[in-house]
Amino acid sequence: MLALALSAVMAIGSFTGFGGEVKAYAAEDAQAVVAADVATPGDASPTDPQIDASNFSVSLSTSSYVYDGAAKKPTVKIIGTVKGKRVTLKNGTDYACTYANNTYPGTATVKITYKDKYKGTNKANFKISKAKISKIVSTQTANSITLKWSEVKGTKKYEVYMYKNGKWNVVCNSTTRKATVGKLSANTKYKFYVKAYGTNAGKTVLTAQSSAYFEYTRPAKVTGISLGDTQKNNKNIIVSNYESAVRLNWKYDEGVTGYKIYVYNATTRKWTKFKNARQYIPSNSKKSKGRIFYYLSGLTPATVYTFKIVAYTENFDYQTSKTKIYVGEASDIIKTATIPKVKYGFDECYELKQKGTSYDVYSRYYNIEFGKVPKNSGYYIRLYRNRKYSSGKSKLYKTIKVTKNKYKLQLPNDSQNYYYYFDVASFSKCNGKTFVGVTMRTKIQTKIGKLAGKVDTYTYSILRNKKGKIVGSSIQGEVRKGKKAKYISKQYNANMKYLGKSVTINDKYNTCYFYNSKDKLINYKRYILASDGKIIGTVLYSPRGKVIRKDLWPAY
Repeated sequence: MLALALSAVMAIGSFTGFGGEVKAYAAEDAQAVVAADVATPGDASPTDPQIDASNFSVSLSTSSYVYDGAAKKPTVKIIGTVKGKRVTLKNGTDYACTYANNTYPGTATVKITYKDKYKGTNKANFKISKAKISKIVSTQTANSITLKWSEVKGTKKYEVYMYKNGKWNVVCNSTTRKATVGKLSANTKYKFYVKAYGTNAGKTVLTAQSSAYFEYTRPAKVTGISLGDTQKNNKNIIVSNYESAVRLNWKYDEGVTGYKIYVYNATTRKWTKFKNARQYIPSNSKKSKGRIFYYLSGLTPATVYTFKIVAYTENFDYQTSKTKIYVGEASDIIKTATIPKVKYGFDECYELKQKGTSYDVYSRYYNIEFGKVPKNSGYYIRLYRNRKYSSGKSKLYKTIKVTKNKYKLQLPNDSQNYYYYFDVASFSKCNGKTFVGVTMRTKIQTKIGKLAGKVDTYTYSILRNKKGKIVGSSIQGEVRKGKKAKYISKQYNANMKYLGKSVTINDKYNTCYFYNSKDKLINYKRYILASDGKIIGTVLYSPRGKVIRKDLWPAY
C-alpha cells in the first residue's frame, strides 16, 4: 500500500521527500486528490497521536522567478498518506509557511512547520534569477557617451563596465539610471554593459545585468580652419577668394566619412546645407598634407558669408542592425567674403629721351585703369619678376594698394635682366581681414592691354609744347582680324588723365569714330572719295548721322 501511495504521488507531482527541492505542481493535481479513496484530515481521531509529516510531498506553484524588487511567495501544496489514504494538508490549519531570502536573486527557501494533528518541519527551495537591464539608449559627443537604461527596482547603485585593453573595467558608478563615460577618443567604437546592485541583510547583491551595448563617439570638432592663403608680409591679407567663390581648408580626419558645410541665411535666420561645395587638391602637394580643401562656388560678388563645418561618420548600429550617421560638433563660425568684380585694363607706355635725331627709351611704365566696382574697397597690384633665361619661378617683387581708378605703374629700369609680370585684384574687408582676389598673372610685354582690346602693333607718343614740357601722350595701336583692321588712338593729358579715343575702321569710307573721356561717342568722320578712289575730303557727322562739317582738299 505504501508503494502504491508513493507511486500515486509521483504520478501527480514531484516528491521532495525530507526537505528536497520541488517542482511546480500541475493544475490537474487538484482533481487527482479528490478521489473516493482519499481521506481528509478529519478522518483522524482527536485522540490519535500526532502524525509526522516531515516526509510528506511538498510542491510549489512556481519554482523560479525573475527579480523585480518584490518578495516572492509561491503557494505551497503538501500531500501525504494517512492510514493508507492520500491527504492534502491545509495551509494555516495543518501547517504554517515562513519564507527566507525570497526577494533578491539566489536560492529562496520556504520553511514549513506542521501543527495540530501533524508534527515536524519541511522546506522547499525556489530560484530568483537576475533581471535583465534592457532598453539602453545613448547620446554621444566626441569625447563622451551618456547611457540611459530601464529602471531596476530596489537598486542602490549601478555600475557601468567598459571593455578596454582586453578586459572589462568599471568606468562609472551611479545611483540613478544614467551615467556619462568621459575621456574617450573621438570617432571610436566602445563596448559597455550595466549591472544593478541592491542590499540584502547588509550585503550587496547583484540584481540585474544588461547585455553588451555597442556605441561610437562622434567625430571631433573641425578645427584649424583657414580661409585661404595668407600673404607672406601680412597674415591678415587672404589672397585666395574669388568674385563668386571662396576657398576653405582645415585639418583632415582620416576616420570620418565626410564633411557637411552649412551657410547662414540672414533673412530666414536659419542654417542650410551648402550645395555648391567641391573638394579639390591644391597644386602644391605640401599644403595638402594633413588638410582638406573645399571650393565653395555660386556666390554673389562683394558679399560677406557665414559658414560652419561638421564632420560625419556612417557606422553600423549593432542594436538596430542599420547604418547610423554620427555628426560631430559644429566648427566655430567662419566669416569670409567674396571680392568685388575685377574691371581693369592697362596700356604699356614709354617716355622717350631725344638724342640728336633719335630717341632712346627713358623709362617704361604701365598706365592701369580700373572700372567702377560696387562695394569695392580698393585694388591690389602685385608685381612679380624672374631673371631672364632662368627656369626659376617668378617671385613677388612689390605689392601696391590702390584706391583710385587709375595708377601709373613704374617699372625698374632693368628689363634687360628681368621679365616682369603683374596681376590686379580688387579686395573686400571682413572681420578684420582683407580678402584679395585670385587673377591670372599678366606678362608685361610690348602691346596695349585689355582696355584697348587685342592690339598687334602700336606706337606711343609723348606730346610736348614748344618749351619741351610734356603736355600729354597718346597711344596708337592696330587690331587686325583677317583683312579687316581697326586703328585705335587714346589720348591723355600730362597728369595721365584719360581724354578720349578715336577708332578708325578700314571700311569703304575709312570711318573714324571719336569718343570722350567717358567713352561716349561724340561724332565720327568719313572720307570723300573721287571716282578713281582718291581721298578728296572729309565729312564730320553727329552721333545720329547729321552732317556737321564738310571739308574738301584745296585742289578740288
